[in-house]
Amino acid sequence: MRWAASWRKSSGNTGASKSRSKTAPARLGNIGALAAARSAPDGYTLHFATQSLAVNVTLAPMAELDPVKDFEPVMLVASAQDILIVPPDSRFKTAKELVDFAKANPRALTYGTLGTSSSGNMAVAVFAEMNGRLEMRQVPYSQSSQLTTDVMSGRVDVFFPTTGAHVGNVVSGRERALGVSGPKRAEQLPDVPTFRSKASIIPTPRAGMRCLRPRARPRTSSTRSTAISPTC
Repeated sequence: MRWAASWRKSSGNTGASKSRSKTAPARLGNIGALAAARSAPDGYTLHFATQSLAVNVTLAPMAELDPVKDFEPVMLVASAQDILIVPPDSRFKTAKELVDFAKANPRALTYGTLGTSSSGNMAVAVFAEMNGRLEMRQVPYSQSSQLTTDVMSGRVDVFFPTTGAHVGNVVSGRERALGVSGPKRAEQLPDVPTFRSKASIIPTPRAGMRCLRPRARPRTSSTRSTAISPTC
């Protein structure tokens, strides 16, 4: 079985896919999705997709790719809470302090992202809109490792990734977490409050990672799909 993934190997999403994979991160993940969509629909090539696949339809459309027509869902592989990260020596101790500062100082803060349709950029957009249309300056990165380094050193003020790859940095004090999305606290970070408990707002849905297969898959291989889908 082969995975066709849409992110760089340094991305935190890589941890959710441990089987053999072919990564193609170009064009906000569209190239990887297109490679999977064009694969033989025999059940041996699967696409490991994030929310970018849906968001790109609007933000980065690709004429050759239609996620609805090109893929069939197999299963939800994992979900992750968004986490608001600032440098360890940041002036902000709570999400409310950050919101209040951003309101009083439009475009004074910078936030790092891994692309227009990345979960981090979407989380910032929603967070900013629902807390009074905050204005911050985006700093795009091509590598998660470099962005994380710049957040820890204070070169970037705000980062809004998912929890997985940042639990260790928060626990060790290399990053400060101000809040997590969702109705309850993250199990790995019980001391980090949800946004709702700190007078700032962000919706409860989490970032999701899904296993998809090319559509128009022959009926003759349905048994094979049943055998592999639980391990996607």
